[in-house]
Amino acid sequence: VSSNKEEDSIHYAHGLISDYIPKELNNDLSKYLKLPEPSASLPNPPSKKAKLSDEPVEAKEDS
Repeated sequence: VSSNKEEDSIHYAHGLISDYIPKELNNDLSKYLKLPEPSASLPNPPSKKAKLSDEPVEAKEDS
């Protein structure tokens, strides 16, 4: 059980710093930590909701 917890911690820590280091260094670190290659088949979720129209939304009064 402690092995899974340690592995999860390593994955989490790698994920935290991966946005702040160059891609090449990130790849080298992944290999050093023996992390599995991320699957390219999983698309990233959209960063924010799509804007449906340019018109401002007006609040309606409650009846």
